[in-house]
Amino acid sequence: MRNIKAALERKYASILGQLVAGVSADNPDALREKLAAIQIVIRLWEPDWTPDHIKPIRPKKTFVTQGLQSRLLREFIRKQSGEFSSHDAATYVQDRLKALGETPPPLQNLKNSAHQTFRKLEGKFVTALRLRPEKWKKLNK
Repeated sequence: MRNIKAALERKYASILGQLVAGVSADNPDALREKLAAIQIVIRLWEPDWTPDHIKPIRPKKTFVTQGLQSRLLREFIRKQSGEFSSHDAATYVQDRLKALGETPPPLQNLKNSAHQTFRKLEGKFVTALRLRPEKWKKLNK
């Protein structure tokens, strides 16, 4: 019973966070109905339960999916003919995301993602040139 109540309270906090953050601004009444339904279920076991102690869990700000970033990085590699850096790839991905109408993550996050992707693709599609800052070159396969 205690686990069920805790799970329902977490769900209540999550829905309350969506309501407070305005995630579902087009239909807040549906969120209020869900909150009322959860309150009814909890009160079946604890009639004196009040939601005053529940703090809203705001939804995390999400950026574009990692899959789209990876596809754009591979597109960047295909278009390259000379040396390039993770910064070059990050700015390309950022520009493409803006062109697609998406909210791009911070440039540093894109640089880190590009660097990790290049490390995974090293020897298959790209090779690292031992320069500082690190440069990459497309393999002709």
